[in-house]
Amino acid sequence: MRAVTEYVTRDGRHRFRVKFREGKGRNARTSSLTFPSLAQGERFAKELDVLGWAEAVQRAEERAGKVSTLSVDEYAIKHIDTLSGITAGTRTTYKRIYTKTWAPVIGSLPLEDVSRQDIAGVVTRLSESGKSDKTVKNEYTVIAAIFNAAVIDDKISRSPCRGVKLPRVTEQERAEMQIIDHEEFAILIAEIPEHYVPLVTTLVGTGIRWGEAEGLQVRDLSLDAEVPTLHVRRAAKWNSGMARQEIGPPKTKKGRRDVELAPEVVDVLRPLIVGKGPTDQVFTAPGGGQLRHRTFWSDIWRPALFRASLCPEHRGEGCKCGTAKPSRCQVHETPPAPCGCDGTLSKPLRIHDLRHTAVSWMLAANIPLYVVSRIIGHESTKTTADIYAHLMPEGRRAVAQVMSGMLAAGRQ
Repeated sequence: MRAVTEYVTRDGRHRFRVKFREGKGRNARTSSLTFPSLAQGERFAKELDVLGWAEAVQRAEERAGKVSTLSVDEYAIKHIDTLSGITAGTRTTYKRIYTKTWAPVIGSLPLEDVSRQDIAGVVTRLSESGKSDKTVKNEYTVIAAIFNAAVIDDKISRSPCRGVKLPRVTEQERAEMQIIDHEEFAILIAEIPEHYVPLVTTLVGTGIRWGEAEGLQVRDLSLDAEVPTLHVRRAAKWNSGMARQEIGPPKTKKGRRDVELAPEVVDVLRPLIVGKGPTDQVFTAPGGGQLRHRTFWSDIWRPALFRASLCPEHRGEGCKCGTAKPSRCQVHETPPAPCGCDGTLSKPLRIHDLRHTAVSWMLAANIPLYVVSRIIGHESTKTTADIYAHLMPEGRRAVAQVMSGMLAAGRQ
């Protein structure tokens, strides 16, 4: 492939030149074409080798006539506004990320002038500012989708996001999942107010996500079927722009699934649907309104953990006053446990850890991984294995035993 030479113009712009010879023999003359991006230069260089100079030049000139003069801002906003298959809340989130992270840096540039270095520079600054790998990936995904769409729309020839590596700085620092056993769950559920016992029982008994529980409607339950089933068809999502919850499709395509119910889950769900219509919510606040994750966590979940005293070293020594503010308990000025904890686990149990607990119980019962993956709605068994591999020690022990047998046979 012909060499692509980069140079900087007087006004500081990077340009890419490809030299070639027009014609053959002694009469051939040296010529060149200049491109605003490395991708365009490399494409022309490859076409010179395959098509010859005349057709390659013709194609390059045709593409140049189609190059968009749209700025990134103009294209990005239109792209987000016309996206299909997303909720209003997701659209608002995409706009917020683009406006805050990308617009100040590349928004005024023509689409064709954005380079890989521009994108990589923003990604690096995001990571160095202390943002987690997941946050950086989320913000990068927004701009990558915009440029991928621009390629499809023939606005640019190649996305500047190609080749950008995402950071892996905080990958190992993410919150570790907390798993509780059957005895600990029995202690915890005894401290949950009666109205919320069916919700907590269903979360740990099925492994569904909180948002899926919020979106669950009466028509999604087949409690009298031969095999009682919960049908996950929708989930609640927060619309930050309108400051309210919206009901939309599950998190992933595989999130739309059927989950068989244990008799204990059926028993707590049945009273909740009496007198309700098909589209009524199964789980509600005590007054009948929409569930709120933040309210449940602060007013119900956290105090219940505190009363249950699930700290492994001080089980049963927690505060029993039932305050909703355990760190400011009016009865106990200092934490009740000698270790200085507030009676909960050393790393507080999250509501989402009920889902992890459900998976751990399934794996402990030797339920096949592909079945577990289907029940909890992962896109693939690889996702399930990546997240929960540490909960499958039997597999690792089996590998060690097989290798031991092979090595022993080799010594005979």
